[in-house]
Amino acid sequence: MALLVEAREASRHGLEQPLLSPSRPPISMVQLIAEGRIARSLAKCILRLRFPTAVYQALNIDTVTLDFAWPITFLVGLTTAMILSIACGIICLDSVQRNVAPSCVAFEFQSFPSQVVETIATWNNQTITNYANRYPDDSDVLYKYVLVSVADALGKTLAVVLVSVVDADTHHSKMFPYHVDVSHAKFPLTLKLFQENEVEIASMIHYNYFVQWSCLAWLALSLLCLWGYFGLSVIAPGFHALQQGCALMVVYSAVAALQNPPSVVPPLGEQDQDGYHGCKSISQGLRGYCWVLTFQSTITFCLPLAAELVRRPILPLIEFSKAFQGIKVGSKSNNNGDIVCSICLDSLSDDPMNVKDLDVLWTLPCSHTYHKDCILPWLAKPGESLGTCPLCRGDSANVA
Repeated sequence: MALLVEAREASRHGLEQPLLSPSRPPISMVQLIAEGRIARSLAKCILRLRFPTAVYQALNIDTVTLDFAWPITFLVGLTTAMILSIACGIICLDSVQRNVAPSCVAFEFQSFPSQVVETIATWNNQTITNYANRYPDDSDVLYKYVLVSVADALGKTLAVVLVSVVDADTHHSKMFPYHVDVSHAKFPLTLKLFQENEVEIASMIHYNYFVQWSCLAWLALSLLCLWGYFGLSVIAPGFHALQQGCALMVVYSAVAALQNPPSVVPPLGEQDQDGYHGCKSISQGLRGYCWVLTFQSTITFCLPLAAELVRRPILPLIEFSKAFQGIKVGSKSNNNGDIVCSICLDSLSDDPMNVKDLDVLWTLPCSHTYHKDCILPWLAKPGESLGTCPLCRGDSANVA
């Protein structure tokens, strides 16, 4: 049936046989990517969304997309990867939150060389305090708890002494009284010093929800390079990377504390004890979330490069578009005197049978209407005519 229709059409046009176009092999996705067709199509979509219709129609779109295609594809690829990673991060946090108790805590710690007390004669009430004071807290991390464990010659823990608690605001230590009965202990005794911090897992998860949702705001600031705000496109990823780095260090510390817990912990209530022992199962989920944060940090370091690559081709387009602001495409002029185009003297009728139809009518802010093909060379001409009306010299960039 199709051949019969083509034969009739060929006969109607005076041809002896139908013109059959040879069948083309299907184009693979790899070939489309290699030839840059997908990148150019993406660039055209971005340009159409970014600029007004008049600017888009005025551009030599095929030439523009050659310079714009790969930078915008790189930027869109990073944006897509960031959005997908945000979704993965939220899924990881949801999975961890479902399995964590509200009282779940982990303890990061550092330990110090042990001290051996050989005989009971060398033991007194200040032995533990003197041992703890030999190692002042001079590290970059402020540890809250100072603990000393006491074990006998058989390795049995006799006591865990909470020596002091450091206030996070004032950095002052509060000493606690203690008493360890070693009268029946088997000497020598071994003292081991620990400095520890507690990490509240539930609070950390809530904070990281904020970190993930704030990624969208940082990403939006990075995309302002499409509007010419290139400073923000560099500053925003810098602060974003700082936020992600801080979150990564906190989560990684929690993972290390869960996988390598200290042998002694501060005194905990019964509920806190259950929460502490029930936290160990979530370390794998938090480790996966660490990889998400690492991937997001990598993207943030690439965003300034993408903004710079986009800046070079889009900056001239932004300057060019200023001459076309306020132009209405496909609308009749409010000026009743505009019956014909003042340049070609052809009718401005919206008659569909007219070759120059409504789709190619441009109305300037001064209400003078022209055919697009007639007014475009004037508007785009460098010099005094750039962006002005040829009749009244009104500036098209100033919307009335």
